[in-house]
Amino acid sequence: MKTTVLRAFSVVGFFCAAPLSFSAVPSKAVQSSCLVGEATSTAVNVVELARNLISEQENYADGYDAVYYFLDGKTEIGYGEKSGKGGVIYAGKIYPIEHAKVISMPHSKPSEFSPALASWNRVRDASGAYLCVNFNFDGIGRSGSFQNFKGGYLLRIGRGRDKLYYIEGNVGAIRRQ
Repeated sequence: MKTTVLRAFSVVGFFCAAPLSFSAVPSKAVQSSCLVGEATSTAVNVVELARNLISEQENYADGYDAVYYFLDGKTEIGYGEKSGKGGVIYAGKIYPIEHAKVISMPHSKPSEFSPALASWNRVRDASGAYLCVNFNFDGIGRSGSFQNFKGGYLLRIGRGRDKLYYIEGNVGAIRRQ
């Protein structure tokens, strides 16, 4: 969400307004709740999205094929692919994974995921509502602490939904907090 705040100041009785812009990122409570798939704070509400009927559609939008999508009410939600690259689908629009802003771990890179194995939720706190997709990383044969490590995407839904965020974290450590 892009927010503009006007900062007023006075210079010898002359008032000016200068725009100050910033993008609000999801709160830490929203991020951890998304990764865990349940509320980690009383200030957060997590609702699992029902995926009763899964659909596919070639040439869905912007050259992407919808390889996995479902309806939440009348809103299409899912995953699309174009030339081997993925994107999150929300309300008829594609949000390319490669353009997601990394907000949890500075050296992370947005990761592809299997949409059928991911958890799809709506996460809400006082700052707003988000589509949350969390997933285990592909890794057959991996064991130990790697199993606690998850990735996820958060998309602000409602007004100003223009930014996809990428998060990673150790769900074991989050649950111990």
